[in-house]
Amino acid sequence: MDLSQALTVANQAMLAQFDRGLSDVETAIVKGS
Repeated sequence: MDLSQALTVANQAMLAQFDRGLSDVETAIVKGS
């Protein structure tokens, strides 16, 4: 899985669980890991 796929999956999970997408800070954390 590449970075863009990981971000898509994480964003979809956030939308499903919390009814919001990833913030810029959360996206940066995912990119840094």
